[in-house]
Amino acid sequence: IIRYLSAVRAIVDALPKRLFLMLAVTPDALERYSFSLPALRSRLENKIELSPLAEIDDAVKLAQFYIDDARRKARRSRSKEGGAEQIVGRRRIENLYRELESEATRRGDTGVRQRDFLHRLHRLAESTIQAP
Repeated sequence: IIRYLSAVRAIVDALPKRLFLMLAVTPDALERYSFSLPALRSRLENKIELSPLAEIDDAVKLAQFYIDDARRKARRSRSKEGGAEQIVGRRRIENLYRELESEATRRGDTGVRQRDFLHRLHRLAESTIQAP
């Protein structure tokens, strides 16, 4: 990965006025690679940081956004009529959030990491779809 990130830095240096590049990285990885590659870190601008989910309604809205988007994509590619049933309902989303909120509190986090929430939501949806 260090070679890859070094190559990214070289591209940024070669095309400073003609390049728009968006990188997504977890805070832990950013810290780790910033130490290894301070030259790349110094070239990153406009840092946007996703705050942890602190409210259950925000988690439900985020989940519903992804569920609705997946439903639209499935209808476009598979069937114009299918996909009306709810794969993961509000109660299950709320329970998932509460479970992750407890884990976050034990770790000392200020809220539920969006990455953790979306990963577990994906696993929950997949298990529902795959269930007999």
